[in-house]
Amino acid sequence: MVKEIEKLAFLALWLLAAYLIFCVTGCLSEEEAVNEEHDSTDSAHVFDYTHIGQNIDISQGEVSTPLQSYEGCSNKIEVWKEPDPLTHPCNFRLVDQHGNNVELYDFEGSVIMLDFSTMWCYWCNVAAAHTQEFHDSSESFSVLTILLEDSTSDEVDVADLQAWISSHGISSAPVLAGNSDLIGTDIDEWNVTGLPTFFFIDKNFYVRKLFPGWNQETITSYISELITE
Repeated sequence: MVKEIEKLAFLALWLLAAYLIFCVTGCLSEEEAVNEEHDSTDSAHVFDYTHIGQNIDISQGEVSTPLQSYEGCSNKIEVWKEPDPLTHPCNFRLVDQHGNNVELYDFEGSVIMLDFSTMWCYWCNVAAAHTQEFHDSSESFSVLTILLEDSTSDEVDVADLQAWISSHGISSAPVLAGNSDLIGTDIDEWNVTGLPTFFFIDKNFYVRKLFPGWNQETITSYISELITE
């Protein structure tokens, strides 16, 4: 009788141990599943690259003038390196903070800094605090901010542009509503690999440099260099 009780007790302990192992394994599997889901939502943002020809037109309303670019235009450029040979950028047409259609070629003759940003990006917001200051630094210099996404990763509208200029004290520097159609590696697209990304175009309207990320000292120095050329 005692031996049978001992056997039953041993069996009960074995079943309890098996049950606990099952619970622990199940909990770990559930936790791993949650972590995998968390990792996928926190992973680096990837834009949906879309090629739509040699002019990017995300304008608003009826536009009577066809969008034109220099023959042989190209936005292709490597990080930190000047293209060889230099090329004219391809044109785009976007809506600004006032609801007006604006073309890149409207600013030909000035040194231009294109700032590709999103509203949810921390360093984009840090850089934006200097936008108006940079824009006012010389009559021959213009800063064009292209917002690719709003704070929830949706497309940008004029209300978002108004909120952006209000938040960062921007009074006259153009802020434009872009989207992922602008981004990619084809000749008419802009190779935005991080946020923010800055492209510089010189006074002769050649694409000169691509700077990924925000570095105030480096960007300020290069602006001065291009203006004084």
